[in-house]
Amino acid sequence: MPYHAYRTIFCESLATNPRYTIKFKYLIEPGHYFLWVGYEIEPLRRFILDEICERFLEGPVGEQEIPK
Repeated sequence: MPYHAYRTIFCESLATNPRYTIKFKYLIEPGHYFLWVGYEIEPLRRFILDEICERFLEGPVGEQEIPK
């Protein structure tokens, strides 16, 4: 694996405050953070499954065999 799967999920107050959001493009690579506005579960679930699981785990999540 060429890079670790570390991601940052920002709470709504940080995700909407220009004091922080202006800096994100200089400090954090695109796709390595999620701005969680409104605390809706579906966008967060898609970010975790699409951006983290599919990118860093072998094969789709639903098709992986869990070791016993």
